[in-house]
Amino acid sequence: MKLKTLLLSLLLSTSFIGTTYADYDDGMLAYAKKDYKTAIKEFQPLAEQGNKDAQFRLGYIYSQGQGVLKDYRKAVKWFRKAAEQDSAYGQVNLGIMYIDGMGVPKDLNKAKYWINKAYDNPNASSKTKDWVERIWNDSELWKY
Repeated sequence: MKLKTLLLSLLLSTSFIGTTYADYDDGMLAYAKKDYKTAIKEFQPLAEQGNKDAQFRLGYIYSQGQGVLKDYRKAVKWFRKAAEQDSAYGQVNLGIMYIDGMGVPKDLNKAKYWINKAYDNPNASSKTKDWVERIWNDSELWKY
């Protein structure tokens, strides 16, 4: 009996994992088609469950006003959640929000912190690191 329960639990948990990835993929497909309402519908529950990629995407959607009114405070909320889970994209975008004072008070010390985290992030691609270096230099963050 315990084995049946264990197998059933394993089967159910695996099916939920597959659904999570399918929802994210569905969100990305909708986003690529500029169907932002559907993308938000797919990303929102995943972001609330802690998916850092969905959190970053929601932050970006709100920062750009894609299918919603621009809302920098919501963008910061989602970028921060992603950044705190070591999303390099979340970290660099949160840093930019601090550089420009969008959704948060302008704070170049906090910007420096998040931009540094993005650069040092082992998951950051070389392209992301190049982008971070440009932001670092253009904003003269070495001064802070």
